[in-house]
Amino acid sequence: MEKRSIIITTFVLVWLLALTAINLNGITGASVLNNNEQWVCNKLQCTEQYTTQELQQKFCKIENDQILCSVSVDGQVSDHLIDQINWESLQICKKAICTEEVKIKPVNYEVDLNQMQN
Repeated sequence: MEKRSIIITTFVLVWLLALTAINLNGITGASVLNNNEQWVCNKLQCTEQYTTQELQQKFCKIENDQILCSVSVDGQVSDHLIDQINWESLQICKKAICTEEVKIKPVNYEVDLNQMQN
């Protein structure tokens, strides 16, 4: 009877150790996956825009008795006289709030863009 009790106790201990090992492995595996993922802002909502005066202070300079402002049009940056720019049409966000986040997983692999276009 005593041998049977020892065998049952040993079996239960081995079974508990196996369950503990499986659970720890699962937790470790899950934490590795979670640490590799991160939340990033997906949608911004502008709460404050630069004023015309702030934009002029930021992008304009005095050169040869003229006020020139550095403006990018279609990706090309060039200087323009201050009165040639429609300042009211420029809306550049100064402060924003994030209204939506998405979970991303950083990766690093090559993608064949020719195959994606087909």
